[in-house]
Amino acid sequence: MDVYLDHLQGERAGTLDRFAADVIRVGRNAEFELCFDDLGVSFEHAELRQRDGDVWLVDRGSTNGCYVNDERAQNTRLREGDVVRFGKKGPVVRFRLSAPASKEKPPPAPEPPARKVSERFKLQEALPDLPPLAPAIPRRPKIPTSPQMAAVAPEALARDEDLSSGGSSGLKARRAGERLMVLPRKPSAAPLVAICILSVLVVVGASTSIVFWMDSERKRTNLEEERRLGTEARRGLEDLKRVMAEREREGHAAEARMHEDLRAQVEHLEQSLERERTEARKNQRESNATITQLREELARTKLEVAKATEASAGRDNSGWKVIQKRVARSVVLVACSFNLKKKDGTTEHFSCTGSGFFISKDGYICTNKHVVEPWKFRQLATRLVQEDLEVDQSTYVLAVWIAGTQFAVGNQFNLATGYSTTAKTLEKVRAPNDRWTQASLPGDKSPRFMVHDDSSNEDLALLKATGGPFDALPLRRSSEGQVEKLDQVMIIGFPAGPAILEKGIAETSPSLGQVRKVEETITVSNAATGGNSGGPLLDSEGRVVGVITRIVNGTEGLGICLKAQHVVELLEGGSW
Repeated sequence: MDVYLDHLQGERAGTLDRFAADVIRVGRNAEFELCFDDLGVSFEHAELRQRDGDVWLVDRGSTNGCYVNDERAQNTRLREGDVVRFGKKGPVVRFRLSAPASKEKPPPAPEPPARKVSERFKLQEALPDLPPLAPAIPRRPKIPTSPQMAAVAPEALARDEDLSSGGSSGLKARRAGERLMVLPRKPSAAPLVAICILSVLVVVGASTSIVFWMDSERKRTNLEEERRLGTEARRGLEDLKRVMAEREREGHAAEARMHEDLRAQVEHLEQSLERERTEARKNQRESNATITQLREELARTKLEVAKATEASAGRDNSGWKVIQKRVARSVVLVACSFNLKKKDGTTEHFSCTGSGFFISKDGYICTNKHVVEPWKFRQLATRLVQEDLEVDQSTYVLAVWIAGTQFAVGNQFNLATGYSTTAKTLEKVRAPNDRWTQASLPGDKSPRFMVHDDSSNEDLALLKATGGPFDALPLRRSSEGQVEKLDQVMIIGFPAGPAILEKGIAETSPSLGQVRKVEETITVSNAATGGNSGGPLLDSEGRVVGVITRIVNGTEGLGICLKAQHVVELLEGGSW
């Protein structure tokens, strides 16, 4: 099935991508199918996965999240036309299962007539002394009437017929005068028309020449400006290349010096090591005997201490009682709730609880990530895929209550007595980077979705409550020594959550045990259940040496704890 992504915003706005792969990885990783350079996009941001004929958007634990139609999305099925944004202000694409129709480019708009009028005005201003284009044609002159003809009347002519020969000669003379009269010739209009046409041709030719001259002058000026800009650009490019070459040479020189320094240091260390080995071989016999004796004495001492500890633990727990009372106000009940959207449009309320503890007087709280973001972990993520559910982030509420406070009235949480995101008295500050692994449904042979690796050391979250000062627990630093096998320790929290808190009051429940194993994590024999997640693991001095995170499958007597050094790194903003 082909997937089309129409880029609406971002550096690739206006382009269209087509994908035919079952999995489309999104992020700043150059090897991904869809790569962005935007700072708001994480290195491994999200995936578009084809599943059961649909395409799903899966958030891979990005910093700024994913949004479908302006709603936060974690594991969401996409529909035709959905608008997907990677990050709060990141690139935006439109999801399609078919290619959009091509858009024709609109014809260019005609040049407005105002420009031609202005050019004609400019032409007239440039040629103020030229005659008008169409000179006025003179009127035809009126033919004058002969005065002799006007003076001869018809009655006079009639009287002359009766005159004698003398009178007849006068009549003939008048008629001869009439025949000799010359009428004025009618003037011809052809020369005037020719002059007008010639004037028009001269004006048009001059105007055209001036327009062509002005246009060529403008083009010549533009060409010179473009040549000048091109020359400056070439000079700038040459300067940039020269600077880059100098920097590259300096970088190679610095790298060579660094390699030379490292080689000298390695040689010096090898020489020092060889001297130490020579000195050690000289004193090997004496030191072996001394080491053997010290090991025997240390083993006897540890055995005596263990026996004394077991004996004192069996006889008296008064010291642990004092520690439990002292740290009770530093432990908090943590609750997380939100709605799950079903395929038919209905919703289902979901909530979970765990433990946490103050690690600073100004309100910083440490707990487990799976307590505040349970949809990332296997149990809830499997249900979301099986039942086709989605997490409604707009209904997400996170709250904590200090031990001894009323946290619920009946079956409802009492947010007024604690600190919550609803009242803006609690916020989620940071968490280690998510470590994802593939998971499959029961009975499936191939993986179908991603979950957080719950066996890693990243199952921590840092919260911040307003107010204070608060009672904080001291963290046992690595410089103060590590716990060892058979050390007696105590976990304290809220096992089973509200199920055993009958009066709705957050009362802590301690459990004593011993350290069974110390490697990447600490394994203890303390009894622990689900509600203990995020609670502190304390030594005999009341210092935090770890955080209870899970139990060994099928047991309630073996708890797995993360070391306190990870809490220190999270509080101080260390890298993961």
